[in-house]
Formats: sequence, C-alpha cells, structure tokens
Amino acid sequence: MHLLARRVGRLESDVREQQDRDERQEARGAVSAVVLAASLLIAVGLAGDFVSQFVNLVLVLLVVLVPWTAINLIDFYLVHRGNYALDDLFLPDGGRYGRFNPVALVSYAIGIAVQLPFVATSLCTGPLVAPLGGADLSWLVGLAVTTPAYYLWARNRGEAAPASAQRNAPREPATSA
Repeated sequence: MHLLARRVGRLESDVREQQDRDERQEARGAVSAVVLAASLLIAVGLAGDFVSQFVNLVLVLLVVLVPWTAINLIDFYLVHRGNYALDDLFLPDGGRYGRFNPVALVSYAIGIAVQLPFVATSLCTGPLVAPLGGADLSWLVGLAVTTPAYYLWARNRGEAAPASAQRNAPREPATSA
C-alpha cells in the first residue's frame, strides 16, 4: 500500500512538472510572437528605407565587433595557445586572469577609436571617407591595428599561459613559505 501511495505521489509530481513545462513553453511562444510582431511592424514602418537602415546597423556592429573578435582570436590562438584554466574563469576574483584584462580593454578602445575616421554610415561619416571615395574601410583599419597591438602588448606583458600548463588544468593552491 505504501509503495502504491509513493507511485501515485510521483505520478502527480510528474504531471505537475509537465504542466509547468507546458506553461513555460506557452509563455515562450507568446513572447516570441510579440517580438515577431514588433519586428514586423518596425520592418513595415521602415520599408521604404529598411535596407539602408539595416546596412547602417551592420556597419555599426562591425565597429564594435571587429576589435572584440580580433582580441579573442589572438588571445586564444597566439597568446594562450588554447591553454586556459577554466575553473579560474568562474572564481569571484577571476583567478590567475583577474576580474578584467586591462590590456584587452585598452586595445579594444584603441581598435574602436582608430575606426571612427573611416566609418561611412548615415549616422556618422568619418573625415577620411571622402578621400577614399566613400568606402567604409573602418573594419579593415580596426583589424589591422587591434590585432598586432593586442598581440604585442599581451605577449610583452607575459600574459601567455606557462608552457607547462595543461589544457583546462585547475589552478594549484598557493603555498606559504
């Protein structure tokens, strides 16, 4: 009898969990429908100028994403060579990596700043766009400046993982002398 009561209780619990899942799926569906409707209204509202607005959005995204991508790729492949202590990334103090990387942040700011004179959008047109025939070469300049700047600065600061570090090895506890 006790076993039957436990199974019935478990069955009721499973049914409640399924109902909760169904409610969450319905909520996600409703939110998705609202976002889709809002996007559709915006697209229809900008239909006459949608393509140029979309191109402007992509160009602005390039300004912020190109330096970020360059820093991430250089850090992974050339500075740390894929050797990260993943457990350290989740420590409150950032472990051996710290809470933030000042070299990466300054390189990122430099990467964005050097692109601004080359940006060609309806929102902002840099002073060097006209001599270039109106071409937006900002992302090339950002890539060409950010990549070597971050690599040389990070390498000279000794941020590379030690050669003896094993992939994803946990940080060893410090010993007091």
